[in-house]
Amino acid sequence: MRFKLLENSISEYISQKDFNNFLQNNCSEYLKEKEHYDLYRGIKIANPENQNYQRFVMTPNRNRHPKDVDIKIQDFVDEFFIKKFGWAPRRTGVFATGEASFAADFGSIWKIYPSNGFRFLWSPDVRDLFDVADFPGRGKKTVEDVNIYLDDEILPTYINSDLISAIKSGHEIMINCDQYGGELV
Repeated sequence: MRFKLLENSISEYISQKDFNNFLQNNCSEYLKEKEHYDLYRGIKIANPENQNYQRFVMTPNRNRHPKDVDIKIQDFVDEFFIKKFGWAPRRTGVFATGEASFAADFGSIWKIYPSNGFRFLWSPDVRDLFDVADFPGRGKKTVEDVNIYLDDEILPTYINSDLISAIKSGHEIMINCDQYGGELV
């Protein structure tokens, strides 16, 4: 059975046995590093009335466009991260958190499992990057004002280490991976 996710990616339902094989063969680095903590992702399903699927394997969207943020801000943020970490998480990353209730804000809750070779970014100080980019009442009226604020105050707080602390923080974690598995919570 195939189903379409709203994020414009196609995923295929797989059996528990095939899913376990995917995790064992492709996600061993994450499974070892995560200890007993989990990553969650909220995903809006295009056909939520279909409850036949419980797990999937997916290739991340590599050209994500923001829904609520000016594309110029996303591009500015990605350029900062490319210079510092070598990849563009806002455009190409998978968004997750260690807090299931935070993931629920974005759709059905799925535990996710990034494939081997994954990288991640997070900030100990910022729960959701674009919550701080929404500046009503802060006097930030232009894209340039927002970019200056992000560049000076927010983006330097991002790091690419300590997955356990990232998960335990409940903050947004941006993940770069070739594939990831998802299991409905």
